[in-house]
Amino acid sequence: MLRLPAVAGRFYPSDPAELIALIRKYTHTDPGQPHTPVRACLVPHAGYVYSGHVAGAVLGRLTMPRKIIILGVRHYPRVSRRRYSRAARGAPRSATRGLTRRWRKR
Repeated sequence: MLRLPAVAGRFYPSDPAELIALIRKYTHTDPGQPHTPVRACLVPHAGYVYSGHVAGAVLGRLTMPRKIIILGVRHYPRVSRRRYSRAARGAPRSATRGLTRRWRKR
């Protein structure tokens, strides 16, 4: 399922260029620092201003596997499928495209 941005502008920037710059800032590492291959990883997911630097520090030091599975929890009471479908939003594709390419190179 593709989930478009539901809280853009509140917990992370709504402008794709600003979001890309922020992600790059948080995931930047020293070129000489080794990357760690992983099978699983748990990172915080609060608003970027609260935990983005922690999540970025972790994700920036990993060698990502070819297949990634993301699990998340609901932060609100269960709603009907129909209502959820209408409310669904998705991350700007341009915001994740650069990261995916970067991780594939490792």
